[in-house]
Amino acid sequence: MSYKKAGILVFFSIILAVNFAYANTININPASLRYENVLRGGYSSLDIYISTDSKSDIKVNFAVSGDIANWVLVGSKGSLFLNSNSPVVIGVSIIPPEWVSNGEHQGSIILSFDDTAQSGISTEGSKDVVIPISVYVTDTKIHEAKVNNVVLEDTIVLEPIVLLADITNNGNTLLKPKLNVEIRNSQGGFVRSASLEASDFINPTKQQKLTFNLGILDQGEYKAKINFYLDDGTLLKSVETIFNVVLDRTQIRKIDFTQLQSRDKGHVDNNFNLVAQVRNDGDDTTVRFSGQLYEDGNFLSDITSDFILVKRGEENQIKFGFTPSKLGFYKIVGHLETPNLVRTQDRESAFEIVSKDTALEQVPLSSNPILAIGLMLLAIFIFVRINKMRSRHKNKIKKRKKRR
Repeated sequence: MSYKKAGILVFFSIILAVNFAYANTININPASLRYENVLRGGYSSLDIYISTDSKSDIKVNFAVSGDIANWVLVGSKGSLFLNSNSPVVIGVSIIPPEWVSNGEHQGSIILSFDDTAQSGISTEGSKDVVIPISVYVTDTKIHEAKVNNVVLEDTIVLEPIVLLADITNNGNTLLKPKLNVEIRNSQGGFVRSASLEASDFINPTKQQKLTFNLGILDQGEYKAKINFYLDDGTLLKSVETIFNVVLDRTQIRKIDFTQLQSRDKGHVDNNFNLVAQVRNDGDDTTVRFSGQLYEDGNFLSDITSDFILVKRGEENQIKFGFTPSKLGFYKIVGHLETPNLVRTQDRESAFEIVSKDTALEQVPLSSNPILAIGLMLLAIFIFVRINKMRSRHKNKIKKRKKRR
């Protein structure tokens, strides 16, 4: 091998490694948007999830075309600058005008990308991506909703009792849910009842966290039966829960949900692990994670962990997971709760599930010392060989001159 060929080999070895480490790809999901049974003058919304392996920022631009362009609202849920640590979520809302005809209507969203680092991006051959939109408009009204995360928080004497609930409007009309609450003491004696209504309407396809004030109670342990109803009186959900009214705030179990951790990517049909970080500033208690799993913006299933013991003043990890069966973008939203349903604030984590032959991480050479050292040793070895070949060549020339 000549020293020129050896030098070329070193050069291309390094170039190939760098290109592998810094390849920029943009992933967009879903590839099309379909809105079913949207009322004229009504509302519906879906999300587009965009991710990349680029370390530098990529600017996301969008435009709407087609017959529906005037009744489509597009906006970013956060920054429009995309990188490997910050996916972009584009919210696409549909508001058909009153005069539009029933039936199918078409349009599209055109996404384009500006690579701020000028390192080259790939969206399967084109920088512009067209996402078709189809909307089916109807006069048929659908009343449907789902209730999650119903919690009565512990409180202290002379402070109001707070009821929390997440309501998702799965129909196509505005929703203003109602509820009846019946409270009994620890001996089963009746204490009070209340009929309440949400203060605001919930749009179709939207979830809203509702807060209700149940007034003040004396010290003690109580049990509440809560029934949620649609506007027309249809029962949505019935829940029974225990809560406490205490004299001192230090008697309330204080669980802090500090972080929900997950990888950015996982493989389909393989277990995907998550970790909930918990800190306990109150009495010893057991805690678990409880939440909901979404795939491409659609509710997939409830997900809960086992209870673990967290002692006063300690931090701990709650480890749990699931096995994804489909490729796509996933989101998990949830909270920590104790056996008596004291719960924390919600936290969420988003990630992508890819095929088994896709690398989960593409690491720069600077953060992969084994690869960098290997390339360095290869370069040293080849250049040593080059010097030896040069030395031998010079010796041959000297011997020829002496013979002459």
